[in-house]
Amino acid sequence: MGSPQGPIFQGPDFRAPEIKPHHTMLEKFFAWMVSFSSPQVHAALITAFVTASVAFLVSLSQCSRVSTDNAILKHDTQNMAGKLRDQDTTILKLTTEKASLENRAAIADSIPLHVPAIISNLDNLLATEPTNRQQLLTLLYSVEALTNVLADASLIPSFALYLNATQITNGTVLNLARSRIIEVTVYNTSKVAGEQLKVGLAAPAGLDPTNLVSTGWTLQNKMVTFTNSKMTEILNVNRWESGCDHVVSGNQVVHMYPIQISTNFPYSSIEVRFDVYCARSKTTVYFVTLTF
Repeated sequence: MGSPQGPIFQGPDFRAPEIKPHHTMLEKFFAWMVSFSSPQVHAALITAFVTASVAFLVSLSQCSRVSTDNAILKHDTQNMAGKLRDQDTTILKLTTEKASLENRAAIADSIPLHVPAIISNLDNLLATEPTNRQQLLTLLYSVEALTNVLADASLIPSFALYLNATQITNGTVLNLARSRIIEVTVYNTSKVAGEQLKVGLAAPAGLDPTNLVSTGWTLQNKMVTFTNSKMTEILNVNRWESGCDHVVSGNQVVHMYPIQISTNFPYSSIEVRFDVYCARSKTTVYFVTLTF
């Protein structure tokens, strides 16, 4: 295939196609009017066109001004609404303060009206002051006495235990190598009297009742425990109890019956428990180791 054909040379007699300008519909309309009108009509058309253009520009200017005026009016309206709200708030605050001041003024105005009654009451108080004072003192004494009674009623006796003149605490070791007799003493450490004072002795079953030679100590029923509402006897523990037959006043010492452990007890030591209590007291428990 050959190369693409280039432009063809045109001779001097060649005429290029004529390029006509493109006209809008408005330009064609005015050209048509001009071709069929006289000079007077031409002038009138030009005048009308200029007048219409000027009127259109004036209309655009007025529309822009109206839009600006509307924006300014809207801004002013919003400012005025804010000022009105502030004014309403101020009026409400002033109204409240005015009402408060009026109430205070009314109270102040009523004070002179109550002065005679106040003076009369003061006169009556001064005239009956000795009687009132005596009644007040009587009432105070009654309240104090009742308070003391209630305080005394809330107190309970408390006791300390002594074995062979040794004050006992939990874990005390008492040596009975020289004598197997135990002197039991109870001291009421409170100011409250105690009734039906009791001292209990609980020991493992190794301390057989035949090993305890003591007048005034009574062997009790087997101790029991409660588990899930079920009562169970503790078979491997023996318990004795001794009591006081008189009221133990505050700070009083009571000598209980002595305890004697026989020589045929086969063990060299044993841990026992002493319980001390009365009718209105808590039970105090002491664990003591006896050695022989």
